[in-house]
Amino acid sequence: MRSRHLTYANVMATIAVFVALGGSSYAAIKVTGKNVADSSLTGKDIRNNSVTGSDVKGLKSGDVADRSLLAKDFKPGQLPAGQKGDPGTSVFASSVPSGTTVRGGWGAAGDTGAGGFVEEGVSLPVPAPVPMEDVKMGAGQPNANNTDPACAGTVNEPSAPPGKVCVYVLPFTDGVAADGITATPMGGSGAPASDRFGFLIAISSTTPSTGGRVEAYGTWAYTAP
Repeated sequence: MRSRHLTYANVMATIAVFVALGGSSYAAIKVTGKNVADSSLTGKDIRNNSVTGSDVKGLKSGDVADRSLLAKDFKPGQLPAGQKGDPGTSVFASSVPSGTTVRGGWGAAGDTGAGGFVEEGVSLPVPAPVPMEDVKMGAGQPNANNTDPACAGTVNEPSAPPGKVCVYVLPFTDGVAADGITATPMGGSGAPASDRFGFLIAISSTTPSTGGRVEAYGTWAYTAP
């Protein structure tokens, strides 16, 4: 009877067969998601330009970093156009829109001379839709003359009812007569077309007979009717 003992040659031949089969089997293995640990792959592990739309259908919230995609990452025409907002008011509009309030500041200083007063012209940033027939001082303003209770704002928060200009005075005045600040339309009481563009502020001196220095500042508001 033949001996059943393994020889060195038998062992080495058997190992060679397993190595050969093992190499072939390794090449045939398919790597799936189960073979990759969660959160282990990064962007550098994926070849550039290799991921297409069909590859990202299964993505869910959290798979892509927030705000990381750009408009150039999408095919032209795929992103919806943004909605247009309401048009704003241009500074070159024909006139102040109805119900809109415009505001500004005013100030004058100088020597009144023999006449006893100085006058300050104030221009609206946009013309009024109609001539300004009513230009009044804010109620309770220092040294103000033609005050109106409807001008209920303040020098820091100027306001005006529709169709009216309200002028407000800073507490500081110098050389201004009591009730010495008056506001009027540009053309007086006649309400000419020029009154659409601005108004006047007159400042009277405390020494009208000899003249003297006057100084006053404030704010104003106009609301289009």
